[in-house]
Amino acid sequence: MPTRSAKIQAVVIGYKNLGETDRLVTLLSQEFGRIQILAKGARRIGSSQIGSLEPGNLIRSLLIITKSIPILTQTRLESDTSEVRTKLKTVKQLLQFLEIINRIFVEEEIDQKQYQDILNIRQLILKQRPQSQVVEALADLIETLGFKRPNLKTKSLTKYVEELTDWKLKSYQFLTIK
Repeated sequence: MPTRSAKIQAVVIGYKNLGETDRLVTLLSQEFGRIQILAKGARRIGSSQIGSLEPGNLIRSLLIITKSIPILTQTRLESDTSEVRTKLKTVKQLLQFLEIINRIFVEEEIDQKQYQDILNIRQLILKQRPQSQVVEALADLIETLGFKRPNLKTKSLTKYVEELTDWKLKSYQFLTIK
């Protein structure tokens, strides 16, 4: 059976280390939605992929689509989060955003507007905009996904997402308007 390849732009949501040199990476792309891929040899000392596969980074990559799990062959970093990683407050906000995105999206194609909204929220965090702006943008995104708009006056966004997904978020609850 011939293999199929795909070029995608994606936000790195997270990863798990496999074995000594491999990494299972969770991406969010417009073409595939939330997808897990295998990055073979990504943890080797000389790997060119290791820096680009950090959570929050925007990458362009080439995947080989197999019967089981897609394999990452090439990666190009388009936008990294290194300047944000100097402030604990912003890192917490970014990680919570990524966890929320990981919970509310599934493995299927994402509408272009929704994907653009995700990129815009990511930019709000990277530019260290006010917390209320990020929370409102996330609430708008949740509403465009077909869920009821969260009432931010009575309940935090994180509590709302936990109720939607029946899963307690692990990240620090930063995206709460006080």
